Amino acid sequence: PARRLYLALQTAAGTSRVQILGALAGPSDAFSYVGHLSTLRYLLERAPQESYVVTVAPGVPFIAPIDPQALLPAQLVAAISDLRVLDGTPVDVAVVSASNGTDPATLLAQPEHPSDGHNRRGEFALTSVPPLALAFSVGGAEPTPFTVGVRFYANGQPVFPNLRPGGTALAGDYGVLRDVALSLTNPTAAAQNVYLYEQPGGGGVTTTIWFAGDPAPTQVLCVSDASTRYLVKQFTLAPGESRTVGGAYMTDGTSYFPLSFGLTATAPQPHRRTAVHRSPPRNVKPACARRPRLSASGLGSGGAARTRARVRTRRAARR
Repeated sequence: PARRLYLALQTAAGTSRVQILGALAGPSDAFSYVGHLSTLRYLLERAPQESYVVTVAPGVPFIAPIDPQALLPAQLVAAISDLRVLDGTPVDVAVVSASNGTDPATLLAQPEHPSDGHNRRGEFALTSVPPLALAFSVGGAEPTPFTVGVRFYANGQPVFPNLRPGGTALAGDYGVLRDVALSLTNPTAAAQNVYLYEQPGGGGVTTTIWFAGDPAPTQVLCVSDASTRYLVKQFTLAPGESRTVGGAYMTDGTSYFPLSFGLTATAPQPHRRTAVHRSPPRNVKPACARRPRLSASGLGSGGAARTRARVRTRRAARR
């Protein structure tokens, strides 16, 4: 059946004011396009802090639809929300799926659905996120690539452990906002180009990075060849110039990981570029091949449906 998805905020004692900054894409069965567009929209809204503030009182939950219309079987909605408690008591956050016109408020007391089908639900601390940091000097050795989207470090420790007992560590870095910190140096007497590249390791991936000072995010449409370095951005350095490049990066939903970033003086393969869209253009095919269609079974009734709803708070990301 068709379903609606809702964001529900509740407080047990005391009144709270909560800032909500959110972005979404879908519903659609073009999974890769939806995942990429939701990240793009989130970065566009986060920069000017396009948000609203709601008041949550005991016994009066705040409930708002996540999707703009009913979610049909085999469709995806990708939503990213930043929630910040401005004052008051702690707030409980839930994503609720309701069908057949069911009032979502009647489902809040139900137990959480036992599984989202992908082992990616939980609560993950985001207080110490390593930046996407790389340094390169023209004529010197290339830096070790920075890899994102892995579940565990080489020593077996989880990159983002699940704070829920028995929960699975986060994979794909979904919902994790990273700072970008590039250090570029040209010690030569001539202008030199330095290239930020990406190299996929798990399949088709799209990328969205907003470099400081740029008017809009840089987008890389689907790339998938693990043996190829793909261009993300070119930097031209004047003779003797040193430059620090900042920015913000979040992995795109529905992409395959890991993905490695590096710096080089050798031009990588160019990627297809796309304009910034605040709403899905018509008759545009997804950048990557579509995932297998989902069956209508196993979507659950009172818990999370098959959707990617990333909820970020000041202290943790709850999924």
